[in-house]
Amino acid sequence: MDFTLTVTPAALAKIKSLLTDKSPPIRLALQSGGCAGFSQKIEFGATPQSSDYSITIDGIQFLVDPKSQKLLGRLTLEWQDDLLAKQFYFNTDSRKTSCGCGTSFSL
Repeated sequence: MDFTLTVTPAALAKIKSLLTDKSPPIRLALQSGGCAGFSQKIEFGATPQSSDYSITIDGIQFLVDPKSQKLLGRLTLEWQDDLLAKQFYFNTDSRKTSCGCGTSFSL
C-alpha cells in the first residue's frame, strides 16, 4: 500500500495557530508504546532526512519516516476538539483497535 497524507482544515488551522512566522517542518511518526502498542508522535521543527516522505500542504512541510509510512498507509491528520480531548489524531485505515483514551492504537 502506498503512503498518502491528508490534513483536515481543522488540523491545518490548529497547526497555523501554533506556529510563529517561520513554518518549520513537522514530523509525523509512530513510536512503540501506549497501552495498545503504538503512539502517534508529532514533532515541530524536525530536521528532514533524505529517506523521508515530504509534502508541503498550504505552506507547511510535513515529513514522515519510511517505517511510519509503511505502518500508516493512508493517513489523515485530524484535530479533535471535544469534551474528552483537544488533540491531533492520526486517522489511518491500518488502525485495528484503539485504547480507551484514544492516544494509542494497534495495527
